[in-house]
Amino acid sequence: FEETWLGRIKDEKTLSELNQLNEKYSISQSGEGGEIETTVLDAPFYNKKIEVIRHKIEYRNNSGVYIIEDARLIEK
Repeated sequence: FEETWLGRIKDEKTLSELNQLNEKYSISQSGEGGEIETTVLDAPFYNKKIEVIRHKIEYRNNSGVYIIEDARLIEK
């Protein structure tokens, strides 16, 4: 994965791209093989959702990290 994947929201477009990568490279769309780490910011059972206020990206040698530096809870 390239740096543009860091911080992306998992939506229909992202899932389509993951399916294409699965066909080409046999990666797991769910990230079960360690290719992907996710952070859940909102879910139906959450009373509030998490909003990322500030983040930074560290990327080198085909590996990266999306670091949440500040976040807050907000009403849905």
